[in-house]
Amino acid sequence: MAAIMTTTVLNAVANGVAVLLLIGAALWLASRAVPRIVPAEPAVDAADLDSTLAHAQVTVSWASGTRRDWDRHVRPVLARQLDEVLGPRRGDDSRRAAGELLFGPRLWPLVDPHDAFTTRLDAPGPGRDALAAILDRLESA
Repeated sequence: MAAIMTTTVLNAVANGVAVLLLIGAALWLASRAVPRIVPAEPAVDAADLDSTLAHAQVTVSWASGTRRDWDRHVRPVLARQLDEVLGPRRGDDSRRAAGELLFGPRLWPLVDPHDAFTTRLDAPGPGRDALAAILDRLESA
C-alpha cells in the first residue's frame, strides 16, 4: 500500500512540474509574441536644430557689436536663460541677489535686464569673451 501511495505522490508531483513547465513555456512564448512598446525618443527636427544654431550664431555676432547691440539682442537672450536657471520669478531683489551670486559683480551688470547701458551706446560692447564667461556660469548652475 505504501508503494502505491509513493507512486501516486510521485506521479502527482511529476504532473505538477510538467504543468508548471508548460505554463512557463506558454507565458514565455506569449511574451515574445507581444510587441514591446519602447518609448520613442522625441524626434529631433533638423529644421529646429538649424534654427537654433542660426539663432545662436546671430546672438554671438551681436555680442561682438556695440553696447546698443548687446542691450537689444544679447541681454534679452541672457535674461530668458537666467529665468530658466532661476525658475519662477521672485521679487527683483531676490533675483538681483541670485544673479550677483551666480555671475559675480563683473558679469551681473551685463546680464541684469534692468541695467541696460545708458551712455556711449555706440562704443564696443562687452564682446564674445564676456558672453562665453556668462554662458559658462549659466551652464554650471
